[in-house]
Amino acid sequence: MMPSPLRRWVGMSMVGITGVVPLTFFAGASAQKTTAQPQTPTTFSPEVIAPTPSTTASFSTTQFTSTKQSSAKHFSKGAKPSDKISKSKPKLSTARSTDVPTAETALVQQQSATPTSMLIRVRISAHPNQLEIATSTSADIIDTDGKGIAGLKPDQPYLVAISPNGLQVGSQAIPNGAFINPGPDGLTFVDGHWYRGVMQLVYDGERLLAINWVDLEQYLYATVGAEMPPSWDVEALKAQAIAARSYALSFLEQPASPYFDLGNDEYHQVYRGVEAETESTIAAVDSTCAQVLTQNGRILMAQYASTEEVSREAHGGVGMNQTGAQNLAEAGYHYASILRTYYPSAQLSLLSTTSN
Repeated sequence: MMPSPLRRWVGMSMVGITGVVPLTFFAGASAQKTTAQPQTPTTFSPEVIAPTPSTTASFSTTQFTSTKQSSAKHFSKGAKPSDKISKSKPKLSTARSTDVPTAETALVQQQSATPTSMLIRVRISAHPNQLEIATSTSADIIDTDGKGIAGLKPDQPYLVAISPNGLQVGSQAIPNGAFINPGPDGLTFVDGHWYRGVMQLVYDGERLLAINWVDLEQYLYATVGAEMPPSWDVEALKAQAIAARSYALSFLEQPASPYFDLGNDEYHQVYRGVEAETESTIAAVDSTCAQVLTQNGRILMAQYASTEEVSREAHGGVGMNQTGAQNLAEAGYHYASILRTYYPSAQLSLLSTTSN
């Protein structure tokens, strides 16, 4: 059963917090990266192909509580994501300073974090009346009941527009709130960027929205690379991954809109799809899989900014400044100690999925 565009909570699962041990290290689970990015489409096609007969659609979502660190939203004045991307190899050395206190080090356990397959909804595009999409593979157009309506050919641009009866993709009329599903190995192209996951097309009465339903960990592959230079020290990247994961999860309880959890800009977190993914950002996310910052058993809205000055300007100096995190990492600090420096009242916790 495909979720309705206006329905947020579906499925029968929730996220619980297990093993709330202050500032401990957990070994992460691995995930695969899409190594080859499709080429940008150059011509429009009005054609729509029949949906795959085996089309099935299901989403699992999660819910939990969150703690806001302050009323201010995250804001960072760092360089544009395209300016930050580095092709240099990540620093994967595990030989770090023993700056974590002995009492805490004794609690360190090498555990395998099981991915929780949490989907978040990220608004990646908003236009007055039309936008362009394409997919890297043959893709299904699915209505809100999970029924296949039609399909799209790979690497063919289609114009999505508002129509009297809903929306129109190429020559095909579709209901408002329909989904574009390129399959697990496919990507969707919107506004010059390729994205993992499923794309929802919604007209909210004012704008035509493209909303990316994407796995949280895959979302972080790109977000970490857009918010912090991927060439930075691996411990700083790990701290960034945990802060970004915690910040994103805080919006599932209090979404930015009935249609999406958060946007893709600096006001929320910068997210530009697979182009910002690198080996180093994927390694940082995988090695901290399911780790979050909590306070009193609740997910912390872990704010951060590019420098101490921007942090003071944006949210009173609360939270991590990324330049400072990099300086600490270069001095040999473990990511747990970096996080403790900037979120002194928080605990490092591991998420797990539990049944209602």
